[in-house]
Amino acid sequence: MKREPTVTIALHKYIQRLQQSLDRELEGLSRAVTPDTVHGTRTAARRLRAVLRAFRRELNPAALRRYGAALQDLARDLDAVRDADVAQLTISSRSQKRFGATHEGFDGLKALVAKNRSRAVRDLQSAMDADTWSARFVNLQLVASDPGLIVESQEPMTSIALRVLQRRLRAALRYRGQAPRALHRLRLKIKTLRYLLELCVTAHHGMARAELEQLRELQDCLGDLHDAWCLRRVLKNQSRHRGAAAELSANLKARQNELFDGFRKHRKRLRRIWRGRLSGSSAHKLSVGT
Repeated sequence: MKREPTVTIALHKYIQRLQQSLDRELEGLSRAVTPDTVHGTRTAARRLRAVLRAFRRELNPAALRRYGAALQDLARDLDAVRDADVAQLTISSRSQKRFGATHEGFDGLKALVAKNRSRAVRDLQSAMDADTWSARFVNLQLVASDPGLIVESQEPMTSIALRVLQRRLRAALRYRGQAPRALHRLRLKIKTLRYLLELCVTAHHGMARAELEQLRELQDCLGDLHDAWCLRRVLKNQSRHRGAAAELSANLKARQNELFDGFRKHRKRLRRIWRGRLSGSSAHKLSVGT
């Protein structure tokens, strides 16, 4: 019978794998700042941060602080470009639906967003040209490969993974309100849990696959909700092209209602999966991937 990996062995492997993925994304970003390279880099960094936060008790505190701070700085550098990309895509897709506002009004909005994106890209490229940018990623690689990053433990990885995955999953989804900031925090928890499930657990069983599917759907619904809310705030303060801005904002409001209905639907499906597992209707077991 194959021996289950310990926390020390498995976590070292996970962190190395995720750091290598981030390195590849950063290479692509250095060649061209595009929506895909920005999104890919942000996702790789978030996956790594999710593991560090979830297994913080198994990591050296000082090394964890350095690692987490560098990843947070990276995300902050990318935020402005990512927000501009979302706004540009949303305005473009919404304007193609032929609302009542004039074509010129939507063209004006798109031009403003494009200008904001160009400014954000220039700022990012300037940051990437600085010595501190290169030094940050050398430091990331050094910390990731440091044997002292992970506290020595002989505990099986399965017990740690299950505890981390189950500790906050149900509690996080009990929120029933619609406050945008609260829903955004909920989305971040769902995203973290989904990343951990994908990384730490082999989802070969039908119930595990179904759980992952609902987590992805929940994340997508809440992500689109947050993006719509952020864009509506920008449009509210828009002094030019007010007709197009007001009409687009009203459309986004209706879209938010649809997305919230979708969120509740997928939350209900996920709870049904959990009930099936707890009732013993399926011999569902989670096994740690190696």
